[in-house]
Order: sequence, then structure tokens, then C-alpha cells
Amino acid sequence: MNKELSSEVITKNLCILAFSIITTVNFMRDINQSLYTPKDMGALNVNSVGYTLFSLKIDVIQSSFHKLYTIYNYPLIPIFVGIIYNIYILVKIHRNKYK
Repeated sequence: MNKELSSEVITKNLCILAFSIITTVNFMRDINQSLYTPKDMGALNVNSVGYTLFSLKIDVIQSSFHKLYTIYNYPLIPIFVGIIYNIYILVKIHRNKYK
């Protein structure tokens, strides 16, 4: 693998990593907001938590307030893009090696 291709792959992987970090921080911020307890609202009771591959559902009861939060799992998008991109590069290198 030449230096130009390797620097391109490293740059794209770093961009995918940065995007993954940003989406993970956003995901965690959404979880923090759903579990936020205002000072005078009383105790926070988490009724149920359901997690699938694409979303997190948190059922929260606080005093007379009942809310179901659905938080989508956006960090998976850049992770899947990174996996697909790296597999594509491996196939491309493998094909060029045996031509």
C-alpha cells in the first residue's frame, strides 16, 4: 500500500472516529436529559428500560409526571460506515495485489 493511499485511509478513519465521538456524546446527552431531575419534582422512578439495536426506551415516572423517552442509537451509523469502508479498502488492496 503506497503512502498516498494509506494517508487517505487514515484521514477518512479519523473523520469517521470524530463523527462517532460526536454522535456518542449526543446519545449520552439525550440519556442525561431524559434522566434529569429538577430540584422540587421529587424522586425519579425509572419504570422500565428497553434497548434494541436502534433505540433506547426509558419509561420515567416523577411525581405525577409520566414520560416515555425514545433515544435513537445514532452512534451505530458512523461505526457501520467505518466497518464498510475498511472492508472496501481491504478488498481493493487484495484485488490490486493479485492483478
